[in-house]
Amino acid sequence: MIESSPASRVNPPTTPLPEKGDLGSATMAPPSADFERRPETGWPKMVFRRLVIWLAIATVSSAPSFFLAVISGHNTTSAYLAMTIGIFCFALLLAVISASKVFRMRLERPFVRRSVQIGFGLRVLASLVVFPIGFILDMMPGIVTVQIGEFASMVSELPPQGFVITLFETLLQGCFLNVEILLIVGAAWLFQSAFMTWRPRSPQSCSKCGYDLGHSSHLSNDICPECGSNAGPIGARAEWIDRVGLGRFLLTVAAAFIATAVVQAGITAIFGLLFGEFP
Repeated sequence: MIESSPASRVNPPTTPLPEKGDLGSATMAPPSADFERRPETGWPKMVFRRLVIWLAIATVSSAPSFFLAVISGHNTTSAYLAMTIGIFCFALLLAVISASKVFRMRLERPFVRRSVQIGFGLRVLASLVVFPIGFILDMMPGIVTVQIGEFASMVSELPPQGFVITLFETLLQGCFLNVEILLIVGAAWLFQSAFMTWRPRSPQSCSKCGYDLGHSSHLSNDICPECGSNAGPIGARAEWIDRVGLGRFLLTVAAAFIATAVVQAGITAIFGLLFGEFP
């Protein structure tokens, strides 16, 4: 790293910097005429963007359960509608939770973000390999859900494959599957906590190269002595999901969802060719 001489440095701004112990120094970039932070994304936009992602994840993750429900007799229009509404409800709930400030703060704790990614990532992979992993994970919860649904149908005298009972079973099955995912998230967190060292990315790190600007006199000028960028520290910078343009965001999610659907359809077709039937 090449240190610049004091004479070559730009005069610091007149606005005083936050003290080292000030909480604001960990979340706000220092003032500079050359650096303008993108405005924070509003709550409705945050929920909408996360809803798009969770709809894609929930659709893929629920594929094995959806198929099990169809072969068990839930193959009417009202049943399809009930299952679709149930999936949307879970996606909306997860979108609201993941957009909340409390949840986003929890993600910054040691190993939490990676554990959540591992849990839901493995669930999506299990659903891609529809047989046997996805069915095995959904079989027991599905059996329990059907039995509870039959009991509810008998008590309420509603048709077992009707809209109300199917919606109830969809929501119940979704709760069971999310408990499975949370168990995986917890196991991933315990493993990392026991065998790995957490190295957080400091809010004072350079947005371009990750150099810690908190220990540099260049912090007052938003100039990184490592890469020369004036992008400033990470601070409270929004995640990619919030700061990327809406068109690019939707295109990326749609492409990922289509690729996932193609892989899932390909695995199902290969299974059908090998065993003479489709799962």
